Amino acid sequence: MSKDIEGIGCPAHILHNTASTAADVMSIDVESIVLKIFKYFSIFTVRVERLKDFCEQAAIEYNNILSHSRSRWLSLLPAIERILKLWLPLKEFFAKEAKAPKAVVDFFADPLSEVYTLFVHSQAFLIEKQIKKIEKSVITIVEVKNVLQDTKKQLSDRLINKYLGNQTTQLYNKLKNEGTINTSQSETFDKETGDFFNTAICYLEQWTEPMTKFDVFAWMILNDIPQWQQVEETTKYLNEKDIGIDDSMYEEFMYLKSFIECEISDEWKAKNMEAKWKHFFEKTEELERKANLLKMCQYIFAIPGHNAHVERVFSLNFSAVDERTKFTQCKHNRKHHSMRL
Repeated sequence: MSKDIEGIGCPAHILHNTASTAADVMSIDVESIVLKIFKYFSIFTVRVERLKDFCEQAAIEYNNILSHSRSRWLSLLPAIERILKLWLPLKEFFAKEAKAPKAVVDFFADPLSEVYTLFVHSQAFLIEKQIKKIEKSVITIVEVKNVLQDTKKQLSDRLINKYLGNQTTQLYNKLKNEGTINTSQSETFDKETGDFFNTAICYLEQWTEPMTKFDVFAWMILNDIPQWQQVEETTKYLNEKDIGIDDSMYEEFMYLKSFIECEISDEWKAKNMEAKWKHFFEKTEELERKANLLKMCQYIFAIPGHNAHVERVFSLNFSAVDERTKFTQCKHNRKHHSMRL
């Protein structure tokens, strides 16, 4: 008999695509500029030495320009931070550099570019923080869903409060007060930042919709004292999948409820879902008090919260294959060189 497979996709990639898709609505493509700047300096020592001279003149310590992988939003934050740190030397460099990419020259010539970059930096910081929460070694799909909901709430709050990031707002207001940017430019920026948040929120809503089926397991985080109606919904969901939760579930629920009432505290809430249930099962020796609850946990804990573990194993295997290939090629080259001698 065929069984349903619980598909969750990759929550971390959903967050990556949320930010990347939202950033595409803005007229200044910060992500693309990061890559172009890195490419311009990556293999040209002479250009790097000239940039170092500009850094010295500005009394700013030089650090290598960082690249960014378009498939990993996590790599964007440090790359942007490096550019912001070297902003003045880079701006002076490209103002005087002959045959530099026009997109980069125009980027540094635009007074709003730094504001856009700071704005993207602020959002990248939020997304990175949320992705790192998701990619913990021990996390359930229920906790992952909460992280995604929290991300959506934070984006919604930023939209409502027009929060762009402290540094973004300070520089933006400074440029407006100085008259460096005109009304049309500020209106465009205001619209595009609003569009960023709206696009991100809509994208999250669309791609987290399949996860709503796990709402029936939300109570199992055990941050609050569970209610029978919540447990009853979980029982119904599992019985429809032939898991077999019997009528003794109610007695188990009542015991669990009294157990949580004694345990609940700030320290208890700080524990992850796995630790709470492990503690409960270790303290509950009688099988009749936990048989159905065990089935519930076996089901929900069997669903991976993310695919980061698989990706890490794949990366390790790929690296090992790559190293073996290099080693084999090196041996072949040495042998071929010896034969020629």
